[in-house]
Amino acid sequence: MTKGHFLLGILVLTLLAYASSLAQDAQQTPAHCGTPVATADGWSIATPAEVGVDPAALCQWSGRRIATPRDNIHALLVVRHGQLVFEQYFTGDDERGGRPVGQVTYDPTRLHDLRSVSKTVTALLVGIALAQQQQASLDQPIFDFLPEYADLRTPDKARITLRHLLTMSTGLDWDETRTPYTDPNNSAIRMIRSVDPYRYVLSEPIVTPPGAKYTYSSGSTELLGAILHKATGQRLDALARTVLFEPLGIVEVEWMHNADGNAAASWGLRLRPRDMAKLGQLVLAHGL
Repeated sequence: MTKGHFLLGILVLTLLAYASSLAQDAQQTPAHCGTPVATADGWSIATPAEVGVDPAALCQWSGRRIATPRDNIHALLVVRHGQLVFEQYFTGDDERGGRPVGQVTYDPTRLHDLRSVSKTVTALLVGIALAQQQQASLDQPIFDFLPEYADLRTPDKARITLRHLLTMSTGLDWDETRTPYTDPNNSAIRMIRSVDPYRYVLSEPIVTPPGAKYTYSSGSTELLGAILHKATGQRLDALARTVLFEPLGIVEVEWMHNADGNAAASWGLRLRPRDMAKLGQLVLAHGL
C-alpha cells in the first residue's frame, strides 16, 4: 500500500560508469565486502569481477549507505548476468503490515515487508492465470467474476475490465495519494477497515470513463485478488505458492490477509530479499 516507505535495495545494476566517479574513495574501501554465500536456494554465485563489475565501486556505494542511515535501506543485492554478485544487509526501522516494529537487523533469512511490491506479484499471477487459460482475456468485464456484486453494476461500471484493474484506470473515484495513509479518509484505509473491501471499491462512483485516466489504487489490485480467487478456486497465497514461489524455490513466505480471509493483494506479502531478487530476474528473463 505505502509507496516507497521502506525502500529495499534489490538492484540489478551495471555500475561501470559509476565506478569512475568513485575511484578515489574506492581506494580506501575493503578489498572484499558484500560477498554472497552459496546456499541451497538456487542462486548461482559469482564475484563482481567475473561479471564485469568493479568490486571497489560496490563497496564504496555500500559504505555511503551505511554512512547515511536516514535512507533506511535494509538490504542491497546486485544480480548480473543471472548471478548473485553482491549482498549486504543493514539495520533500520521497519513495519509489519503497517505496524511499526522498531529497529531490525536484517540478514539473508529475514522476511521483508514488500508493501506495494505485492501488487506486482499479484499482476504476475494474473499473467500466469491467463497463460493457463483460467481467465479468458484481459478485456473480460470484471463483473463476470463478481456476480455477488451485481447490484452495484451500472452501464459505466460494466465496462471495467481486468486490463483497467491492471493499469489502474477503472475510472472509479479514489483518493490514495492526495490524502495521507494516516488519515482515515484515505480510500485505501477506508477499504481495509470496511467489512467488505470489494464492495467498498465497487461502490465508488465513476468519475472518468474506464481506461481514460491512471489513478493509483490499491482497490484495483484487491479486486484482482478477488477475481483470481474466483477464477482459480485458490486463495491468492496458495495460488502464488503453487504456480510461482515453489517453481522458483521460494519457501519462506508470509502473506497477510484481509478481513475476508484472502491474501491482501495490494500490500500483504513478505519475502526474503534473495527471493525478491529471483522475481526480478524472472521478469528480466521474460519468465524463464
